Amino acid sequence: MCNFEEYDKSLCCGCGSCELICPHECITMEFDEEGFLYPILNEEQCTQCGLCRLRCPIIKETRNTGIISSYGLIHKDKNVTDDSASGGAFTAIAEYVLSRKGVVFGCAFNENIEAITVAVEKREDLHLLRGSKYVQCNTNKQYRIIKEMLECGRYVLYCATPCQIAGLKAYLKKEYDKLILVDLFCHGTPSPGLFKRYIAWLGEKHNAKVTEYSFRDKRYGWGTKGHYCTEREFVLHGSDPYYYSFLMGRTYRPVCYQCKYATANRPGDVTIGDFWGVEMHHPNIPIVNGVSAVLINTQKGQKVFDNIKDHVRWFNTTFENISSHNGQLIHPTEKYAKRDKIYSHLNKWTFERLANRYLYYEPIMITRIRRVIPESIKKVIRKYLK
Repeated sequence: MCNFEEYDKSLCCGCGSCELICPHECITMEFDEEGFLYPILNEEQCTQCGLCRLRCPIIKETRNTGIISSYGLIHKDKNVTDDSASGGAFTAIAEYVLSRKGVVFGCAFNENIEAITVAVEKREDLHLLRGSKYVQCNTNKQYRIIKEMLECGRYVLYCATPCQIAGLKAYLKKEYDKLILVDLFCHGTPSPGLFKRYIAWLGEKHNAKVTEYSFRDKRYGWGTKGHYCTEREFVLHGSDPYYYSFLMGRTYRPVCYQCKYATANRPGDVTIGDFWGVEMHHPNIPIVNGVSAVLINTQKGQKVFDNIKDHVRWFNTTFENISSHNGQLIHPTEKYAKRDKIYSHLNKWTFERLANRYLYYEPIMITRIRRVIPESIKKVIRKYLK
């Protein structure tokens, strides 16, 4: 990031590797007006050494050369799949690492429902890292802790978005035999600032603080519905304004719309995600409780998979089968035309107004009109339109 006049902010993924790499500590990660973390340079301290640019994962090539093998996976422990977004692939790999007295790093919500990278060393704590968090996770300077663990000779699993995996690789600069990298199928990430406004809005609706949030809940079956808890009640939710706008790709970080990792050449040893559409390619596979898709990108990743086979139900498949319903493995999400307008109003409008104008699936006024029109009139309108 030296010479900020040449720094293209729209290409920054916010991994934080430059902050840790800088030998003079003149880079800090700070939230911008859209609520995303970006590096800020203290130009008086900067010596123009250029390390931040040389090691930036967006500039530096950190991808593997291709996919070795592809699998579908369901963990044998139903308690695990009940608590997982899909088939429990993450837990199976994490258990492998913990059985070797290793440490697992991944994304968890803290007490303020902020997504941050944390370390887990006990199997009973893996639930903190399970499930999808559809908001950008703060790496929280954990790259430094990961390096310390590796230098002590411990096994380490890091599960994150592809750009954050690439950020860690750029920071470490060298390979570690006991480091296992798992990147996720990633559509893109909304800002922590937007998510914070959304959580506050939910609290206002219920007149109570939101104390827990989950994007995916198997009470609905394997799908995209979740729950949240307030100090007073438990609420199952579906496609509300924040979640729907995420699914439609309206609120991502600028770089997500030109992501270099939306390809079969991934930065992790293993890539995992939901095996959407699995029933079309493998009709005999039970899907009621979710199925994970697993892409093996390195020999190290293949070795890990071979070691977890006894703890999961697995089957061979192809990248084409997996990517047929996971377009983010082939190309980035197309940028929403009004994306910049959403964030330009983030700190000026109430969340309610922002949601009504840009985030719901249709303008709220149309929704209200639909509610008051008698069903008999709706039938006449439908008949006329046909």
